Amino acid sequence: MFTNGMKEANTNVIEIKDFDKDTIQAIVSYLYTGTLAKKEQATMDLFAASDVYGVTLLKDHVEQLLKGTVTMENCFTLLTFADKHDAKELKRATINFMVKNFAEIQKLKKEWEDLCATNHNLVLDIMAQAIKKV
Repeated sequence: MFTNGMKEANTNVIEIKDFDKDTIQAIVSYLYTGTLAKKEQATMDLFAASDVYGVTLLKDHVEQLLKGTVTMENCFTLLTFADKHDAKELKRATINFMVKNFAEIQKLKKEWEDLCATNHNLVLDIMAQAIKKV
């Protein structure tokens, strides 16, 4: 990139448009230190960026931290995110949370309708897990 006549070779600048500055700084910091400066940096954006740039150890670390953030308010978002990014452990943890809290989760009509409309396979995964628990 810096040696074969590309724009970056002339400017010594790489422009990254896919992720925000904080996300890229967290990745660079992780590459240098092997640690995440703050737990709250473990976001879906950081997971996605780690995936895109092949920083597997960071991706795995962020997935573990995201598993601990599943709530009633974000479980549908985390589930679809985990499915999209093939985050198997996060997906499993989110489905388990949803099954465990099914009495409350079933009241979230809009979220269920959206999930049914966009990804009925995830609905089937939730139901299959719920049936196993019975």
